[in-house]
Amino acid sequence: MIPTLEAGEEKLSVPAGTQSGSTFRIKGRGVSKRGGSARGDLFVTLDVVTPTKLTREQKDLLTKLASTMTLKISR
Repeated sequence: MIPTLEAGEEKLSVPAGTQSGSTFRIKGRGVSKRGGSARGDLFVTLDVVTPTKLTREQKDLLTKLASTMTLKISR
């Protein structure tokens, strides 16, 4: 859920494979246009946080996942 400017929340679906830094637009949930009642759009930029501490089991699972992928992943 994304907090909006009017103290509410808006649901945002993030497609699988979306990279950090991607920007999404939520129409009509931004700042009101000057002198009018129409609202602009709210832009949300995704910031993916990578965990820094993983258990041995988590590392093993990530290694297993990486071995199934066609992309080259540096370790």
